[in-house]
Amino acid sequence: VLVPCSDSKDLQEKYFDNDAQSEEEIVEEFFGAESIVKLTLLLRPSAERTPGIYVYSSSIPTPNIRATRLAMSCGLLSLRFKGDVLLFRHFSESLSISNIHGALTLSPDLRETIQSKMGNNQPSPFWLRGACQQNYHDNIAR
Repeated sequence: VLVPCSDSKDLQEKYFDNDAQSEEEIVEEFFGAESIVKLTLLLRPSAERTPGIYVYSSSIPTPNIRATRLAMSCGLLSLRFKGDVLLFRHFSESLSISNIHGALTLSPDLRETIQSKMGNNQPSPFWLRGACQQNYHDNIAR
């Protein structure tokens, strides 16, 4: 999912064949060959629960409020993204806009009562609701 830093631009959903394109080629396609791109782990992969969520962000200094909101919903409250952001998931399960729409555009608070008051009637997926707890436990273990 490509999350532009401008709220006036729509989110874009792209699917890639990992066998046909390398991760580096995908990142270069979105950001260009000359861009400085930072890789951030938003959600660690776990064998029993979910594939990981990785974030590629550009070096543009414009704040990306939507991507920052998603990081907050994952319990990473001090993480701030700037520039356009590419959310990337490994393994077979795809990442879709509908899975993360509420956290990106409405509120980092994923409680169903809050999300429904904000206009999102679709509950957040299990892996996203558990991301905050998983990241909390990962930080304690360090």
